[in-house]
Amino acid sequence: MLVKNQKQKKDLTMNKETENPFSEGSENYAKHRPKYPNDLAKVLADLCPNKKLAVEVGCGTGQFSHCLAENFEQVIATDLSKEQIKQAEPHKNITFKCEPAEKISVENNAASLIVAAQAAHWFNLNEFYKEAKRIAVDEAIVALLSYGILNIEGEADERFQQFYWKEIHKFWAPDRRHVETGYKNFDFPFKELILEPINIVCEWNFHQFVGYINTWSAMKTLKTKGADDLYNKFYEDMSSLWGEPEQIRTITWPISSRVGRIEF
Repeated sequence: MLVKNQKQKKDLTMNKETENPFSEGSENYAKHRPKYPNDLAKVLADLCPNKKLAVEVGCGTGQFSHCLAENFEQVIATDLSKEQIKQAEPHKNITFKCEPAEKISVENNAASLIVAAQAAHWFNLNEFYKEAKRIAVDEAIVALLSYGILNIEGEADERFQQFYWKEIHKFWAPDRRHVETGYKNFDFPFKELILEPINIVCEWNFHQFVGYINTWSAMKTLKTKGADDLYNKFYEDMSSLWGEPEQIRTITWPISSRVGRIEF
């Protein structure tokens, strides 16, 4: 494959760390994953009975935790991965903890918001729901958030969609389908609320786009299956379609949500 410069060559190198999707490449995850809009946290906060405590489970490196911290007096953010928690940026309103979503170290009837962003498909949902009900105040909000498949402005989008749906799709874990459907098939035993549509929008150059692609758990699987050539061809095609590596393109992810109220 022709690599145009050293920067692009660095982009092409796939993550070689081992372990699992929660801990692999945590530094890259923190650097390259898109950030949720602050407006989403405000919308959720305005639905809550108070703004004293929000709990985010499966917080990863804490991107959404920081949005919550601007709207709540206190945020407790948890993740199963120590590596993810280590990469989280500290905030005076946030307490980060390494623990599973099914066992939350929060006292009974304390949280006004319990939220999982791009994480619920990894949970034992029944156990998580039990914990959410235990720690919730009356009329608390529980929210399962996910962002769907990105769209890129211009003709590069068609090549990306081909790569995602026809080439790399088989390398995702089976539960990835729940992200693609916006968790619509999940049991959700709460009084459901419907949010207005909202998107994540990023203005990225080619290096930032490639950095994001290399945070996918499917990329590790692709590599272990010896399918590097599949990605290399995609990289070459996208580089050509993108144009100058520093050119900025608008990338959009639709946010899906299952939001409900916990009533006693």
